[in-house]
Amino acid sequence: MAYLLVLHRFEIDKRRLKEKIGDFYEDHGIIVENTNFNVLNELEKVYILYNYWKKLDFKKFNLDILDAFKLVRGKTFFARTKFFDKIPISSKSIIKKINSLMKKEGLAYRENGEIEFLIQFKKEKEVMYRVLVRENFQDTIKIDFSKFTVMLEEPRSVIEISDFLRICWIFKIPLIIISKNDKKFQYILNKAKKMTKGIPYEKFNLKISSEIPKNFIKIGFSIHAKLNEKDLIEILNKEKIALIFGDEKFGLPQKTREQCDYMIKLTSETKKPLRASHALSYIIGIYTSNKI
Repeated sequence: MAYLLVLHRFEIDKRRLKEKIGDFYEDHGIIVENTNFNVLNELEKVYILYNYWKKLDFKKFNLDILDAFKLVRGKTFFARTKFFDKIPISSKSIIKKINSLMKKEGLAYRENGEIEFLIQFKKEKEVMYRVLVRENFQDTIKIDFSKFTVMLEEPRSVIEISDFLRICWIFKIPLIIISKNDKKFQYILNKAKKMTKGIPYEKFNLKISSEIPKNFIKIGFSIHAKLNEKDLIEILNKEKIALIFGDEKFGLPQKTREQCDYMIKLTSETKKPLRASHALSYIIGIYTSNKI
């Protein structure tokens, strides 16, 4: 069986690579016919190369997809294409064909599903294709943060907003920014969005509100609070929680502190508290450690 290796974008010394994994050759990627590649720290993905380049015939193509599917396991799938030359075939038509075949096998399409099909095309005298497939199971521990909402009140720093955007997007936690939403705020928010590249904001649960929404168990944070992390662990077991953070320089205003159901002191530091984004990361760590 042959494999196509996708390596992280490090500088690769091919001589050292050969010492590690043995013989390989390059054909629009690194191809190996052994499993010595498991020793590579640089390894990002491994595809099973089901078939070498062959002339495109859709009847045979369909059979290749079905046979390649037998090499992997999973209940969901997605498909991608790669064209090395310009050919009169659309990616959409190929993916649609694979979707039709997999639905008959009882698989459901899902973005970033458990099975990935990669179909590559090139042009010689004829249109040539090869089928690659891999299992796409995630090794990370999945923890549900859906009961949390993060609220950031009157932020004045672009970096502060950027940090909250990044953390909340990564952990899929809704973010509500409490602000007057004036021109000055819109300026720093837009600047923070530009700084925080890669977030599809049309999918991000981000809201701007002039006041703190109700119907949450509201938790604020202060170095002067009487409750501490031990109390927080118990409180985090409740439902529909709002984690509320103030401006990094001045903290939560008195009015907001009075609205909170709980005020928590994080860490034993009394002079230099955590930055607000660091505090949020710290809380996520506390919650995660109690769920693993």
